[in-house]
Amino acid sequence: MTHSNHECLTADQHGEWRLYTTTIPAESTPIGTVSRGEDDCNTGALVLINATGTYVQVNSGEIRSLDQDKIIAALAASGSDGDLSEIVLKRVNVMLDAESLRIAAHLGGGNISAGIRVALRGNHSWSFEKEVHALPAAEPVHQRQNTSDQI
Repeated sequence: MTHSNHECLTADQHGEWRLYTTTIPAESTPIGTVSRGEDDCNTGALVLINATGTYVQVNSGEIRSLDQDKIIAALAASGSDGDLSEIVLKRVNVMLDAESLRIAAHLGGGNISAGIRVALRGNHSWSFEKEVHALPAAEPVHQRQNTSDQI
């Protein structure tokens, strides 16, 4: 019997995670697929729990823990064209005013952390004169002038 500490993990950031589950935990991000060992029967959706920065395997809604060091190494070794820094996240505390929180939540589709990453990368346009915010390949969203609105 193989001990779980000796399992080989293989990650595919472009894997079809929806083949393995139709649901993922709330406030999480699907990354791709993960395989434990050589057997395809041990493959599932690779999901990042945003609140904790923890990677898990999900099969039909059932969550299995993963060795975090091994899955990060597997992601790095996956040879993806994508930037691993987009996937390996680190929890930090930030202080934002109400308007910045509202904008970040909007940019990130409700996920403030994702919105901050979008804003920092400059993948959007913002015009205070026109009061219009637009994401790439998206319809412009008109912003309210009242900045006291809650998120």
